[in-house]
Amino acid sequence: MIWGQVPQSLKHRLHDHALFTNDAIAQLIDHYPRQHYSLVQWGQHGQSGSFREGDLGGLTGYQVLQAIQNGKIWINLRNVPLVNKAYEALMQDILAELTQHLPSLNPYNPKMGILVSSPGSRTLYHCDLPGQSLWQIRGVKRLYLYPATAPFMTQEHIERVALSGVEVNMPYQPWYDDYAQIYDLEPGSMMHWPLNAPHRVDNGDCLNISMTLEWFTPEIRRHHIITVANAILRLKFGLQPDRKSHTSEL
Repeated sequence: MIWGQVPQSLKHRLHDHALFTNDAIAQLIDHYPRQHYSLVQWGQHGQSGSFREGDLGGLTGYQVLQAIQNGKIWINLRNVPLVNKAYEALMQDILAELTQHLPSLNPYNPKMGILVSSPGSRTLYHCDLPGQSLWQIRGVKRLYLYPATAPFMTQEHIERVALSGVEVNMPYQPWYDDYAQIYDLEPGSMMHWPLNAPHRVDNGDCLNISMTLEWFTPEIRRHHIITVANAILRLKFGLQPDRKSHTSEL
């Protein structure tokens, strides 16, 4: 099975779904619990102090969408299925279709998020710990996908992410782009990539709406447990875990 081993570029129809119209997204934002969203204003990317987080402050969903369209803002609606049962049903339908085609996938603890971001917004160089897919709903993005090997990502890098929970805490050099696989995403595009592969994303000059779907499998969970254990041995006890032991359980 090549799923999870090489980047997969697939098509979907979510951009035509009733749950992803501007009206539906605005209504979702209207009632979104504070603990489940991040609202961020960005300045000069990559510079200290260039991000400032806030809250909706009584704005309606339509006002938020208009502010994102006209400003340097993004909102990440995390854990959407916990907030709205219609999106939970949609997520389960998607997972059922995936497992129909990939019977050995066996995903569990899935999470769905919706990201609405302004023209020109960027997602900085980072990696994700669970299995991950990106579904483009509105606007266009350019995805830069890097090898999950040194120097782009080392065992120490992923261990620090696993221990700290800070996914963007990874070094990046512009010359990395010479080795990136580049994908232009438009409405109806979905990308899935190998576990922990570093990546970054640049928006086009337009409002963007994307959906993320992540999950664990027994194999991914074992990998994560080994990574956390190695991180503790290295960072807390000053030991040097055997690199072979990091992957021997996969």
